[in-house]
Amino acid sequence: MAQVIFGPDPADANARSTPRLAPPDRSNKCWTIRWAEKDQAGEWRTRRFSTRCAKRAEAERVFQDWLGGFLTRNPTAQARTFRDLAEEYIIEHAAPRDLEKTQRMALRAPLLAVGDRTTDTITPQVWDRYAAARMEGKYAGRRGVRAAVGTVRRELTTAQAVLNWAVRKGRTVADHVHPVPLPSGGVTRREIWLDEAHAEDFLAKAEAEGGMVELAVFLLLFTGARRGALLDLDWSRVDLAKGQIDFRNPAKRVSRKRRAVVPIAKRLRPVLERHRQASGPVVAAGCEKTFDNHFRRFARNAGYPHITPHALRHTFITLRLRAGVDPWKVAGVVADNLQTILSVYGHHRPDHLSDAVDL
Repeated sequence: MAQVIFGPDPADANARSTPRLAPPDRSNKCWTIRWAEKDQAGEWRTRRFSTRCAKRAEAERVFQDWLGGFLTRNPTAQARTFRDLAEEYIIEHAAPRDLEKTQRMALRAPLLAVGDRTTDTITPQVWDRYAAARMEGKYAGRRGVRAAVGTVRRELTTAQAVLNWAVRKGRTVADHVHPVPLPSGGVTRREIWLDEAHAEDFLAKAEAEGGMVELAVFLLLFTGARRGALLDLDWSRVDLAKGQIDFRNPAKRVSRKRRAVVPIAKRLRPVLERHRQASGPVVAAGCEKTFDNHFRRFARNAGYPHITPHALRHTFITLRLRAGVDPWKVAGVVADNLQTILSVYGHHRPDHLSDAVDL
């Protein structure tokens, strides 16, 4: 196999990298071409290119064709459009992790704004103009609703994830990618939660509302479950005899957003008994959009237009820590790691940092 030389000094042996064909692994079911090159700072960066072939014979043919072009051109690839990279990211990265829908939603507005531009022309100034326009109601479709700072930050964070993935997989190179600045200000989703009094008021209004909304609010505020886990919950996994709710779905692959078996709270039990059915979905008997519309309408009419299902998860965690519940137990209930609970919500604990000031 031919040697490919990178770096300012071709005689420098440390600047050499030989492309090789790597077999499938846990993160990629296809054979990949891997090599290394130095970036502008002189740091080595591993590059990857998927052959999209599961069989070695087919992958070797792709590799030979790729290698021929690789040796005859400058190692930095041609700049590609953001739309092409985003589509590859969704198909190869997001879809296998059950994130295709959310990632497409987050990328909808950025693709309208810069989808047809090549990545080398999308500078930080372009992203700044996009953020300003987005918060003025542009790229919002026919409704023209102004986007909140948190929404724009989420969209830009996803755009940065696309670019990082493209560089890591060898679909483009770092020289053709600019950083994506995030707008400052606003309130992050983790800062939106209900204190004890407002949580009780929210529960009371949900109980008066009844139906799907009542059941959803009580489940979210007494289990800390994510919206996706709630909508995926089936009555067959609600065991009133054992006093447990199993949010794990054996039919779905395990993702980073883990799910847990949660004890049924005393205040939650009568609500579950009142709505109990033999089988079928616990909350979303129709579709997710129906649930979202019902919840949004209820929250607005109840005087809490900023509250979302995920805000109730933050409320659950925050109120438990404020009450002095062991963070390790809270992490177990919400299926998160202890480090995240302490770093994001730890300041709500009554004894937070008290041993650092009292001797």
